[in-house]
Amino acid sequence: MQTVIYLDEVLLRLLGDFLVNLLLLWATAQITKIRRPPWRMPSAAALGALYEFAYLGSSWHLWKGFAFFASPLVMLGVFICMLQVAFGPIKPRRLLSVGGYFILIGLVTSGAGLVASYMFGENPLVKYVTAIAAILVVAELGWGVVHRVVWQELLHVPITVRLGERQVQVEALLDTANHLRDPLTGESVIIVEAEVLAPLLPEDFLKVVTGREFDFSQLSQALADTTWAQRFRLLPYSSLGREHGMLIGFRPDEVYFTQGKAKHQVEDVIVGIYQRSFLPNGEYRALMHPELLQTAMESSWPDAIKPSST
Repeated sequence: MQTVIYLDEVLLRLLGDFLVNLLLLWATAQITKIRRPPWRMPSAAALGALYEFAYLGSSWHLWKGFAFFASPLVMLGVFICMLQVAFGPIKPRRLLSVGGYFILIGLVTSGAGLVASYMFGENPLVKYVTAIAAILVVAELGWGVVHRVVWQELLHVPITVRLGERQVQVEALLDTANHLRDPLTGESVIIVEAEVLAPLLPEDFLKVVTGREFDFSQLSQALADTTWAQRFRLLPYSSLGREHGMLIGFRPDEVYFTQGKAKHQVEDVIVGIYQRSFLPNGEYRALMHPELLQTAMESSWPDAIKPSST
């Protein structure tokens, strides 16, 4: 019994597999934020298509080795090689994370292809077009929009800190883990990078608080005969790797954020001065508890719609 092989169908299948692999890798890179030279992902996609060609040829008995190419270990090895070519070198723990995203997107893609097969029959072109569309939806709509709306819009709030006639605007992350309070007054603390606050702070005070280990005597000298003596706060804190830390803070004249045309003031708050950066890319440069945001918005509501305290 002879096997009839149509060259155009083989080429379409290999081209389709290459494009799907390429888009799966691209979608994985979009989600994981891994950046590598442009040639890497096409090379990895070509490796996957080459394996598919070897597998198909052995299944059609064009050459031996079907049991080898169909082995789960070989499939796993090719999968790992693809990820290493596209994103490597990757450590084992990071490899599991990246591979998980790749597989998750692949499962969604396979499901879309299966639905297309039921609706339009076993048309390979329709199947690949559906798969490619599914990847684009997952990568951009399914993840990109959610990421932008939830992360950048809901979890990020641009706040303004004013001191006298000067003010700075900073992107704050709403962080439920930030429970830092002034031990004397119980007021909540918004933690802001010192570099952002530099335009507001006196030069002598800034030099002391941004030093690697600040000296209380130097701090007292910097505050002497200034209004900062009344604004100044010492904020003890505990964090991972540091059980007994000390953060310097101050009471600003005003902290607020805007929502459309509405201005919401954050009342009874202390600004803590963080000496380092939260993230290298500066995606956010302050930490603020969500409760402060909620309280500020509720305080500006009309009395008729304010939540009852009873």
